[in-house]
Amino acid sequence: MNVPVLLALIGFGSGAPSPDYRAELGARYAAEVRRLGSSGQLEAAMKRAAEVEAQVGPFVQVRYEAALARNQAGAIRAAIEAYGQVLALDPDHVGALYDRGELLLVAGTTADRVTARRDLEHAEALRPDHWAVPYRLALLAAQDQDSIEMANALTRALRNGLELGLIGTDPAWDPILRGDRTGPALMRFVRTYGSDDLVNELEQRTGTSP
Repeated sequence: MNVPVLLALIGFGSGAPSPDYRAELGARYAAEVRRLGSSGQLEAAMKRAAEVEAQVGPFVQVRYEAALARNQAGAIRAAIEAYGQVLALDPDHVGALYDRGELLLVAGTTADRVTARRDLEHAEALRPDHWAVPYRLALLAAQDQDSIEMANALTRALRNGLELGLIGTDPAWDPILRGDRTGPALMRFVRTYGSDDLVNELEQRTGTSP
């Protein structure tokens, strides 16, 4: 029995399917799309998500898995649009807010950066207990030459579990370290909260000095 017929039978005599049932159905389809994506079948994952939406209707979970597949396939603009479709159904979807914000930072236009900041600030308001969002906000502030907000955001990230050594493995911070304004501010932060090894590594890699 195909899904549209099944849904029609369930709804017969009692209105539309209950929200709980629909959520369960969406989770089941999302898991199917996720399995395809996790096995590297990204095109198949996107195709299956489109089939589900055409046959049964939109599900937040399914749209998110389809957006992830586009992201993993390197289709940046298509992924940004797909995350937007997730947020059209659920404006408070933290995963879509974070992922779209991160991709918009990669895209790099002025308008994209404004939207990225808005997405990330919204995500942090919804999940203030995780380090990843303030970490990205710190990088965004540093790129905007706002060393005070960079330090504030890094402090929030540390409070929520950031390993500061991540800065040493993330090449996005290299131009920040070389900046006339942001470099000294970041090194002061690292000397205060980081290890001597991290300080030495950053100084050697970027040519900065105490």
